[in-house]
Amino acid sequence: MSKRLCQEYLVDVWAVCDQNKLDWIKAHQSNIRVALYNGLQDAPIQEDVNLTALGKRYYILPSAYTGGPRYMAKKYQDSMAIVRHFVKPSLFITLTANSRSVEIQRELLPGAYASDRPDLVARLLI
Repeated sequence: MSKRLCQEYLVDVWAVCDQNKLDWIKAHQSNIRVALYNGLQDAPIQEDVNLTALGKRYYILPSAYTGGPRYMAKKYQDSMAIVRHFVKPSLFITLTANSRSVEIQRELLPGAYASDRPDLVARLLI
């Protein structure tokens, strides 16, 4: 019944949860073995490294963090492994939903629009 206010609340809650994940990752860098990624031990040996950039604090996002570069690279590698195993796909299918379909309209409250219920529209597509 709250329409756009509900959507704004959901976005705010998601942002708070995401920030909590990032804060945990920042606080637990030693637990996720950052020393394996930062390359500080190997940097003086290499000749093409800018030594003035060393020592700056960077936070490593693990591949489990959704949306991070390691996550995207992992998903890409997984999809390429599937393609190598099952050969190239011959079809790429996308689905769209009609917001005025009977199934969606039946579930809406009087005076509500499909845009007020993204959870309902997404569920019907699956």
